[in-house]
Amino acid sequence: MTKVLYGKDGRIGRITLKRAEVMNATDDDLPQALTAAVAEADADTGVHVMVLSCAGKAFCVGYDLAHYAEDNGPNQVVQDMPWDPMQDFQFMWANTQAFMSLFRAMKPLICKVHGFAIAGGSDRD
Repeated sequence: MTKVLYGKDGRIGRITLKRAEVMNATDDDLPQALTAAVAEADADTGVHVMVLSCAGKAFCVGYDLAHYAEDNGPNQVVQDMPWDPMQDFQFMWANTQAFMSLFRAMKPLICKVHGFAIAGGSDRD
């Protein structure tokens, strides 16, 4: 399933978060997919501006806490005890770097915010 959709509409690079079923909450894959979409739009000389929007009724509600709390599959954050703060820091640092691709883009970026934009979801606007 595609979690971030990228498309070109004339001179507009359209980036859409596609996790509407969980109000576009962030999981393990979304930050890297977002970075890839930003890089693609930034590298395209025909794109003059990027628009970030999200599917469904919310912009983004932050991290997918159910995904990380439920131990129903492998995810990169859950770790054996004792908890290692450096492992947690490395994961969050990498995600922050991925989200910062929006700020580091060479082209203007417009966030089309609708509905909820809370917790980590407000970092993207």
